Amino acid sequence: MEELLHPLVKVPFEKANKSFRLFHKHVTREVLGVQKTIQELQAEQPPAQHAVVEETIQRLQAIAERIRSTQKETKKFIGEQHHAVETCVLRTQHSRKQSQRQHEQKSSTSQAVVTSQGAETGEESDVTLEDPTDHDRLIADYLLYHGYMESSKVIQETKGIEFMVDHDVHLECRSILNDLHARNVVTAIEWCVSNASRLRRLQSRLEFQLRLQEFIELVRSDKKLEAIMYAQTNLTPISMQHENEEIKKSMMESIQEAMATLAYKSPDQCGVETYSRLFSNERWQSLKELFRSTFCEVYGFHSPPSLCIALHAGVSTLNTRTCRRTREARAFANASTAGKDGDEVESSRETSGENKRQSDSTSPQRSKKTKVASSQDASPSQRRKLSNSSGSSSNSSHGLVFHDDSVPLCPTCSDVGAKLTVNLPFAHHPHSRLVCRVTQRVMDEHNPPVVLPNGFVYSQQAIDQLMKEETQTESSLPMITCPETLEMYNSSDLKPVFIL
Repeated sequence: MEELLHPLVKVPFEKANKSFRLFHKHVTREVLGVQKTIQELQAEQPPAQHAVVEETIQRLQAIAERIRSTQKETKKFIGEQHHAVETCVLRTQHSRKQSQRQHEQKSSTSQAVVTSQGAETGEESDVTLEDPTDHDRLIADYLLYHGYMESSKVIQETKGIEFMVDHDVHLECRSILNDLHARNVVTAIEWCVSNASRLRRLQSRLEFQLRLQEFIELVRSDKKLEAIMYAQTNLTPISMQHENEEIKKSMMESIQEAMATLAYKSPDQCGVETYSRLFSNERWQSLKELFRSTFCEVYGFHSPPSLCIALHAGVSTLNTRTCRRTREARAFANASTAGKDGDEVESSRETSGENKRQSDSTSPQRSKKTKVASSQDASPSQRRKLSNSSGSSSNSSHGLVFHDDSVPLCPTCSDVGAKLTVNLPFAHHPHSRLVCRVTQRVMDEHNPPVVLPNGFVYSQQAIDQLMKEETQTESSLPMITCPETLEMYNSSDLKPVFIL
């Protein structure tokens, strides 16, 4: 949780820091300019010359106007810094309240005694609910990261979390990314200049790559003389500023490769892979990715967004080898079903049009009626089995016993969760946790697991529920029907399961 809250405080702090640096540079530059002008007015004139009063008045008015402009800019910078500091304070207070709430919940749950209701429902005592505001913030940040500005704005306004989302910062990033998509590096270079000190500490190559791209565009436009002057003015000085010798050497090699393209009339068609790569359109995409990663690093954003980190962290605690086998079985079942459907489509094309119309008009109706009739005459447990088999019948056509609802509460077994578990490690679970597929509750000492003779395991609450659904006679022992196989057993055949 602390890792997810890091950008919440880091971003406004970086905004205030950047505003102060720009304010300091601007005021220093303007003050030096005013002092220089005043010194020129105070300088002694030669004896043969006399100061022109009107010219002096005009210069004094220019100085006064410059001071007023500086004062106006100063108020603007101070307002930005004040807003950033206020945002930082509000977010810090929110983070402190969140930490205190979690600490109180942990303290209360550690001292709590399991109530009869908790034992009945099988709920865990250590489960805590996070603040929904944090969930809304993660979703809004995710939308901003991917460029859905209006959708994120709606969430911010409806949930009242404007102070927790850096909409203006993401808007600046999206504007520069759009310019790079339009093959314009001017705004990106201006951003690098305004954040030069920060990029220098990060040893970033972003500005060099942007300048190099501008050089490439000059060569592409056959402006070779301007390209040479541009390289001397911008590329070489930037490469010499880095203290890291490896980075400096790499930049000098890139400059040499770029300068060599001046010898070709069409470097992108010269046949040399190195030069063709410099002039390829894929370089613009790499510049966008480099700018996005650098932008996130400067302001402290997570890349990928915090929502992905939270999902990966949560899914990694649930990802087990059993989940992987379930996903592989589902993939195999879907592939087999798709292949069978393809064969059926191919064979149906070879049949006559009349037979096809008959099969389309009679078969679905007859099967639907049969299914409805059987579901009406079946017991409650049988109806549950029919409803479950309707979703998994296509997956069992290849002969592999597989059920889509085998682990109803496990997100890593689902199709969406399978995409999130790519390249994630397996969770370390020294103790098994069983979830009943009927009640969808955890089986523990208050809701122990019970196994049927066919090997299927259910919770005691599910067994009691299934026994109530069956029509019992006074003379016979209580019976139970397995929801998966529809086999009936006596209650005396049930055995307890012990989790090691």
